Amino acid sequence: MKTLLLSDLHSNIAALEAVWNKEHDADRVLCAGDIVDYGPHPAECVDWMIAHDATVVRGNHDESVVGAFRHPTDDEIVPWRVHNARKLSERHGGCLPNLPVACVVEIDGIEYGMTHAYQNYEIIRSLEGFRSFCDSRFGRTIHRIIFGHTHRREVHYLADDTLRMNPGSSSYRRQDDPDQRAHYAVIQDGQISLRAATYPVEPLYEYARQARVVDSDRNYALYFWGPRPWAEKRAR
Repeated sequence: MKTLLLSDLHSNIAALEAVWNKEHDADRVLCAGDIVDYGPHPAECVDWMIAHDATVVRGNHDESVVGAFRHPTDDEIVPWRVHNARKLSERHGGCLPNLPVACVVEIDGIEYGMTHAYQNYEIIRSLEGFRSFCDSRFGRTIHRIIFGHTHRREVHYLADDTLRMNPGSSSYRRQDDPDQRAHYAVIQDGQISLRAATYPVEPLYEYARQARVVDSDRNYALYFWGPRPWAEKRAR
């Protein structure tokens, strides 16, 4: 069985389609949150998750966009979350808040807990911290947890049978990571594989340049998807 793991799509349908072009034979899709915000196509990303019967947990940006959807404003220049909320229908706006904060899934006979974040942008560093978090978030012991939120693709073992992992963001990196590809992970026959897909970032950059959003949000997006010749060499 092949399971595709995604996270932090941030309304980037181009990146999502690039991943799917490579992994369209996946038997199921999991997403560790943040389907929307900071990209141009929130409705399309929500629709994609529905169409592919994906198992999804709620991220902090999903919550932010839902809040903006429920409390609209007439301002012309807005935060990106408001910009995204204006692109959602009632169906989309009703879908996002119903996503669970956490869930437990079985992949190739092994249980995985999935939730968006640990504590702010911290990561679990000890086995005791891992066990305590499992008790509070899942109500029982889980030996493997899938996180999103940090945008950092990794698999980290805390014991031989205990790990936390993150498929990375399928949309954009943190500012210290020059790689502009879409990051994701695949679990197949019990093996975890961290992967990436190249997609055209130029249209997102042009969209961000013209979007009527506050400068702080625009500047983030311009960095995420802007031309960075030095980054191409380091990402190889």
